[in-house]
Parts: sequence; C-alpha cells; structure tokens
Amino acid sequence: MKKLLISTAVLALSMVSANAAIIATLTGTTNIGPNDTRFTYSVSLAADQGIKTGSYFVIYDFAGLIPSSEIPAANFSWSEQNSGPFPFAQGHADSPSVPNVIFTYTGGDLNYDPGNPDYVGSSTDLGTFSIDSIYSGVGSGLTSGEAVKNSGPEVDARAGNTTAVGVPVATTVPEPATLAVLGLGLIGVAAARRR
Repeated sequence: MKKLLISTAVLALSMVSANAAIIATLTGTTNIGPNDTRFTYSVSLAADQGIKTGSYFVIYDFAGLIPSSEIPAANFSWSEQNSGPFPFAQGHADSPSVPNVIFTYTGGDLNYDPGNPDYVGSSTDLGTFSIDSIYSGVGSGLTSGEAVKNSGPEVDARAGNTTAVGVPVATTVPEPATLAVLGLGLIGVAAARRR
C-alpha cells in the first residue's frame, strides 16, 4: 500500500513540474535502519535549460534530516542550511527550524553552449540523489532550482523554478500508554455490551 501511495504521489508531482528547469522527483523510500529512511530522487534538466558550475537545486524543509547523509550524483556537492536559497529571490514557505538540502553543480557546462543562440538541447538525466531521514512518512514539499537558458535570444540568462516534491514528514505513532488506555476502553465497551 505504501509503495502505491508513493507511486501515485510521484506521478502527480511529476506532472506539476513538467515545464521546470531542474526537475527533482521522489522515486522511492528505503528503510536503512531500525528508524531511518533513505529518500531517493531522480533529477533531470529540461531540454531548454543548461547548467554550469554553481547551478543548483534545493529541497526545502527536509524533516528529520540525518546530518551528512546526502549522496549526490557525480559532479554535485551538497550542503545543509536552515533557510533558502531562493532562485531570483522567490519567496515561499520555508521553515527556519527545518533544514534545507542544497545540491550544487561542480562540473563543466552541460546541455549548454554559452553564446550560441542556435544550440539545441535535450532533456538530460542529472542522476540519482539520496538523503536520509529519521522519518518515514512522505508529504508534499517544495524544490527550487537555478539553471541557465541554453538557446534563443535569452541564451545564458538565469532560469529558475519552484515545484512540488515528496519530502519526509513525522508520522504520529501513539504512545504505549495511549494504546493501553484505548485497550482498556475497548474492554470496558465489550463488557458493557455483554450486560
């Protein structure tokens, strides 16, 4: 059931971000320890966008982040911070008490030929990225990215996007005492029905 819900959420979120520059999509979760979950993202670049050193994408409000657990694709570095960054100073909900994870491109020009307005790009797979959390629940969050236009009169102009993406959320599990009180209440109801 959990995999069906994740698949449905991934499909819905990917439809939202179809025209974005850097597109991060949650592809699944994996239990990696008694209480820890790995969130895996597939990241791609739209055909009309390129990236150069310093281009980035961020996943906002990654609840329960296990520090230094990020696994970036080749030619990307990672960092953690509690607020921002926002491409083009876009403002949106970002809790300063929940960490954001930023993946920054460190390689050479990709899907991009600076100064060539006739360049024809193609949708490009940027790889798989993983981040670990102490939470296993999946909720809707935000991701933003900053790339560059790779063709036309705006070649080399900054391009940004903000789209929906799956992120970890705390799942509420009843305390043992709460379950005991509930159990006693059910026993009381059953006893009352017999009388």
